[in-house]
Amino acid sequence: MRHIGRKILPGLLVPLFLILGSFVAPGAALQASSIIEEYNQAIAPGPNNHTYIFSKPDPIDFASSSRMYVNEDLDYFVYSYDTTGWTRSASSLTAPSSPQFDWQDYSEWTNGAFGNPATMPLFFDFIGSDGSGAVINTTLERRSFVLTINQHTPIVMDGGFVSYGALAISGQEFVNLIVNCRQDVVSWGAVVADPVGRLVNSVSGTGGDILVVPFRPAMAGNYIVVLRADNAPGTSALFDLYPIAASVTTIPFGEVIQGTLPTGELIVSSSGSLVHQEMAPTVNTYKVTSPDNLASVTYAFNYPEVSTGVPQITGIQFTRDAYEYDTNGGIQYVRGSISPNTAEFFYTGGPLYVTVYGGDNVEYTLYHKDNGAANLPLNKEFLLENEYGVTIQKAYRLHAEQDSLLKANSTGVGADYDISVLGVNEDGFFKTQTITDGATIEGSTAYFLRAGDYVVVINIASTTSEYIEFSLGEIVADSLTADLMRLGGFRVPTNPCELYNLTLHLDTLDNITVTVQIAAYTKFYQSVWSTSLTLANRWDGTHWVPHPTYNNWSTFLPGRTWSEGYSYLTISFRVYNNTGALAEYANHPVRFTVDWNEYTNEWYDGHATMDIRSAAAISNLTLEYPGTSPNYIALRLDTTAGTWYNVSVRTADVSSFTAILYSLYDSRTHSTPWADLDDDLVGSIPYLSFQFGAISEYAILHIQLGRTLAATGFLWIEITPLESHTLGWLPPLSAPGPNILAMLALPVSLGAIAVVAIYVVYVKKIK
Repeated sequence: MRHIGRKILPGLLVPLFLILGSFVAPGAALQASSIIEEYNQAIAPGPNNHTYIFSKPDPIDFASSSRMYVNEDLDYFVYSYDTTGWTRSASSLTAPSSPQFDWQDYSEWTNGAFGNPATMPLFFDFIGSDGSGAVINTTLERRSFVLTINQHTPIVMDGGFVSYGALAISGQEFVNLIVNCRQDVVSWGAVVADPVGRLVNSVSGTGGDILVVPFRPAMAGNYIVVLRADNAPGTSALFDLYPIAASVTTIPFGEVIQGTLPTGELIVSSSGSLVHQEMAPTVNTYKVTSPDNLASVTYAFNYPEVSTGVPQITGIQFTRDAYEYDTNGGIQYVRGSISPNTAEFFYTGGPLYVTVYGGDNVEYTLYHKDNGAANLPLNKEFLLENEYGVTIQKAYRLHAEQDSLLKANSTGVGADYDISVLGVNEDGFFKTQTITDGATIEGSTAYFLRAGDYVVVINIASTTSEYIEFSLGEIVADSLTADLMRLGGFRVPTNPCELYNLTLHLDTLDNITVTVQIAAYTKFYQSVWSTSLTLANRWDGTHWVPHPTYNNWSTFLPGRTWSEGYSYLTISFRVYNNTGALAEYANHPVRFTVDWNEYTNEWYDGHATMDIRSAAAISNLTLEYPGTSPNYIALRLDTTAGTWYNVSVRTADVSSFTAILYSLYDSRTHSTPWADLDDDLVGSIPYLSFQFGAISEYAILHIQLGRTLAATGFLWIEITPLESHTLGWLPPLSAPGPNILAMLALPVSLGAIAVVAIYVVYVKKIK
C-alpha cells in the first residue's frame, strides 16, 4: 500500500447568522458551531482487478453518513463475519451514481454470560461488472459539535444526519446533561458514551421536551454525546444541550433525606395569564457507600393530589462506576424507574449514586440503612419463612473469594422463592443472575460466580415456611488436584484454536462410586463441552483394588473453542457407598486430579506452519500408504489481519476435501466452517482453490481429507496474500474545540445565535 497523498484542508469556514431571540435568554449571545468533516478515500484495484477492503469495527469510529462515488458499474461481495462463521451477500452499483453506502453493517459474535459480545469485521470484494478493475471512491462524513461543562450549546441538526458531541471530563464527580428540544413534531434521542465507546446512559423524547441524562463519569477523557432526530432531509431540528457538573450530597447511614422537586411547567405570565412553559426538571444527586456491610436505600414519593396540567417526568436512578457485559465493551450500571412509589434498594460496596429528578412539587424521602453483616448461610439448610399475606424481601451478602459455582435447593414448591444474585466481580463488571432452586442439590442448576462481592435478594411468597440451602464450590486456580464437596472445578491453561487432552482421576481411596457431570467453559463462561461419567474405587483395608464395573479415571478430548489464557472445568457429583446396599453419602468430600495437556499436533495425521503475513508460502505433505481415511491435517498460519488470501490445493490419492478455519479473535476461538469457505470454491479434487479473510494474526486451518488408499498421496497447498486495504476512519472526536467567533472576529448581537459550519476535508489515495 502506498499513500499518494493525504491532505487536511481546514479553513473553509461558512458563517451563517440566525437571529433567534427565543432560542436563549435575552441578553445572551451563543455560538452554535457544527464541524463537518469529510474523509475521501480512493482505492485502486489490485493485479487481479479485485479491490479487497477490510472494515474493522471500533466503538469510537463515529460517522454521520458514508457515500460511494460510482463512475463505472460495480459488482461486489460483502463477507460479514458472525457467530457461525461469515455470511456472504452479493450486490451491485450502477454508474453514474453516488449512493449512501454502509461500511459498518457489522454483526455480533455472542459470548458467555461473563463476557462482552464481539463486534465482527467485514470484508468487501469489488470488481467492475465487465471484469475490469475499478477505483473505489468513498467519502465518510461526520457532523460534530463541542460541549463545555456548565455552558449552553445550541445545536442545529440537519435532517438525515446523526451528530456527535465531544464533552471533556476532567474531575467532575457526576454530570447531568440537560437536553432541550426546541420544537414539536420531532422524535429524538441522546446517548452518552465514555471515551472508549461504552454506553453510559441515554434518553429519548418527542417534541419540545426538556429531559435529563444523569451520568457518572467513571473515567476522565472525551465523552461522546450521540444526538439523533427524525426530522426529514432538508429540514433542521433545533436543540440546546447543557451539561451541568452536579453537586453531590453524601447520605450517611441512618440519615433521612426529605426533598421537593419544585419546578412546574404551568406558570402565571407577566400579564397574569396561566400559561404552559417548557422547563428543565429539578435534579438532585446523592451518594452512598458501604464497603463492608449489606446496605439499602429506601425511597418514597408523594405526588400532588391535583393535576397541574402536563406533569414533568419524575424518576429515580441508581448509578455505579461498574459496567455490565454488553456490546462495545459493556454498558455502565444504571437502574431506576419512572413514576416511582416506594421500594428498598439493596447494595454493597459503592459508591452508589442516587439521582432524583422531576417537578410539579413532588415530595420524596430517602433513607440510608446499614443492614449489618447479614452473610448468606452456605452449605447448610436454614428456615426462610414469611408469615404475612404479601410477598416480602430478604437480602444477604455473599463474598466469593475465588471463582465459584453456586446451587440452591429448597423444600418449597412452585414460586415460593424468587432469588437474584447481583454484584460487582473482580473484573469490575456488575452481574445480575436469577437463581432457580431445585428440589435436591444434585438436581439443581449450577451458576457460575466470578470472584467478587454480591447481594442475594430473595422474594418470599406469602405464607411460606420452607427450608432452603445454598451450596458454594470453589473453582481452584492454582492446582489441578483438589478436595471438592458436591461441586467445584479447576482453572486450566488454554490457547485459542488448540486441542487438549483431559484425564479426570478419582483419588479418594474409599469404597465409593461417584457419578460426575463435567463441563468445560471459556473464561467468559461460554460452553465448550460437557459429558457425564461414573468413576469408582475399592479399598480392601490396606490396598486399592479395581472396581469390577468402573475405572477410577477417564480420558476425553473436550472441544477446541477455548479462550486465551485460561478456561474452566466444572464438576458436579454425587457420592455412593459401593459395598453392600447402595447408599448415598450426601456430604462426602472427594479428591479429584486433572491431567491437562495440549494435544493438537499429536491428534493430527500431519501438520505444518506457514508464515503468510507478507508473502505466499507452500506446504507439501505426504499422505501415507497404507493408511487410514479420513486424514486430518493442521496448518498453523501466521497471518496479517485485514488481508484477503487465496488458497490453491493440489492432491493425490484424495477423494474429498473440506476445511475449517479457526481464528484467534477477541481472546477466543472463532470458527469459519467449510459451508462458508466454499463460497469462493473453484474447481474440485485434485485441483481446487478457495479464499478467506484473516481477522487476526493467528489461525489454524483444519483440513479433512477422504483417502482413496490406492497409493501414497500428497497434499500440496499454496496460500497467497492478495493486495488488501483497511478502510480508514475519521480522527477521534476531541474537546474542547476552537472558539469560532473569536477566530472569525465576527460580532454577534445580543439574543442571537451564530451558526458556524467548519468544513474539514481529508483526502487519501491508494494505488
